[in-house]
Amino acid sequence: MYKKQTRDKGNLNIGFIFSGGFANWIGGRNYFNSLFSAIDSYEIKIYIYVFCGEKDLLGFDKSIKRIKIIKTSALDRWSICWILGEITKRLVGYNIPLNLVLKKNKIDVVSHTMSKQALSIKQIAWIPDLQVLYHPELFGFSESKVRLDGYRSLLNYSDRVIVSSQAASNDCYAVSSKNHSKCRVLSFSVKQIDKTSVSLYDARQKYKITGRYMYIPNQFWAHKNHKLVFESMKELVREFPELMIICSGSLNDSRNKAYISELHLSLERDAIKSNVQLLGVIPYEDVMSLMYYSECVINPSYFEGWSTSVEEAKAMGIPLLVSDIPVHREQCEQDNVSVKYFNPHCTESFLSAARTMLNADTKSINRAERLTQASDHYKLKVREFAEKYVEIVNEVVFDA
Repeated sequence: MYKKQTRDKGNLNIGFIFSGGFANWIGGRNYFNSLFSAIDSYEIKIYIYVFCGEKDLLGFDKSIKRIKIIKTSALDRWSICWILGEITKRLVGYNIPLNLVLKKNKIDVVSHTMSKQALSIKQIAWIPDLQVLYHPELFGFSESKVRLDGYRSLLNYSDRVIVSSQAASNDCYAVSSKNHSKCRVLSFSVKQIDKTSVSLYDARQKYKITGRYMYIPNQFWAHKNHKLVFESMKELVREFPELMIICSGSLNDSRNKAYISELHLSLERDAIKSNVQLLGVIPYEDVMSLMYYSECVINPSYFEGWSTSVEEAKAMGIPLLVSDIPVHREQCEQDNVSVKYFNPHCTESFLSAARTMLNADTKSINRAERLTQASDHYKLKVREFAEKYVEIVNEVVFDA
């Protein structure tokens, strides 16, 4: 547990700026719902102000009480107010219309900026991951350079920079060693699981799922590495013929539009299509239910910033079958988690880990009891998440 503040630092108004296609970024929306929910449940005088364009739809959890949505044309691209902001950025170095909106709402600090913001108040940036350092081939030369330049800019102008893992902090050092002292590791926790709702609702009926299955709740991006699991299924179904792989998440990879078609072809070629079900994007309560009844949650990814699906599985006590990458080690070894690792480049490694998981004696498992124990433990992690974030904010507002 992080140490508590020893003095009352008064009310804090924290601004978050969202614009453009944020509503389509499912992972980002889940992250901020988790952060806002953690703050909301913590007895601190912090208030969340979300600034967005007049027409933006954000989709935040409506149960969060300490959140106020401020819509402003200063964030509507090509509006008169937005154009004026762009002009004043060039003339005086900061966005006057947006600064006026922030000051009107008495914002103490703007948090989780992901690109350079021309503001006159303190800023905490956020770098979700630095995947481009390890897989530049996914982005191309030009975009890779833009991303790396953007990270250096964030590290240079921001008062602090939040990353989700020590691995990401190490990557920031590689990008800009002189500004690395600004980095703060904030390993996020997901929103507290509603135990009653999860245990009473069974989404298997909705998707006509019967028998044993392993669950992959990841977007269908190439680096998420569904391909390894599908290739391994050729061998696995010989030993476990009724086994299913259930997948949910967006079926579109904007950087590799042919990827999902290639996966479909491989399923047909290897005659395992009947053992793999691709659900696409499904409601969050369905994701939680499918996790609850699964044999395990799989994350075969080559790279992660901090895996939301791993955190969700931890919050419910679900066994994990994950790629052996630094972030997964960091994420799973923090807690007493049932986990098996595998080499994300090796089908034999995956098969060995999967067999161990599937051959384990699970007859004595009481899912409801497992959920209760895991959820009660996870409450502490949600509180630590909130406390660590408040510690970073106070450092910027009062001590920087």
